[in-house]
Amino acid sequence: MLVNISAVTCDCGMWQISGLPCKHDVVVFMYKRVFPHDHVHWYYTKEALKLTYSGAINPIPEEPRWPGYQCQHIDPQNV
Repeated sequence: MLVNISAVTCDCGMWQISGLPCKHDVVVFMYKRVFPHDHVHWYYTKEALKLTYSGAINPIPEEPRWPGYQCQHIDPQNV
């Protein structure tokens, strides 16, 4: 397998797809004495997790409090 650390690529494609170093990358990191966790995509960081859940999630009200709506009934047999 061909691993390119600077381009964040591996021939198996797992690093590019998942953002996590694959076993081929980890072997290269171990050989170069580099920490694999330094090459994990940003969206796996604590900062990304905090940004994801920083906003408020409003609960959905009970069904009787839902706004009314009008919809047209479509009969699939007459289409």
